Amino acid sequence: MRKISELAVEIEADPAWKKVTSTDAHKILKMMKTAGLVNATFGADLNGWPLLASFRSCTHQWKGPEARRLRAEIKSWEP
Repeated sequence: MRKISELAVEIEADPAWKKVTSTDAHKILKMMKTAGLVNATFGADLNGWPLLASFRSCTHQWKGPEARRLRAEIKSWEP
């Protein structure tokens, strides 16, 4: 399992990400850039999973093969 911050860099590099207009999605991605592993403490949460769950819930505009691949990776980390 890799760091959430590595995933965030890859998401931001996807050209389809630029089409996402949700300010919440962009705020969460910015927070993801500072996060470690999913099972590491992040902020007031016991781990990074709530951050990823929030990201998944507000990124419906993000489409394409990279979006599907990275969402599947996030889903595979579910507790």
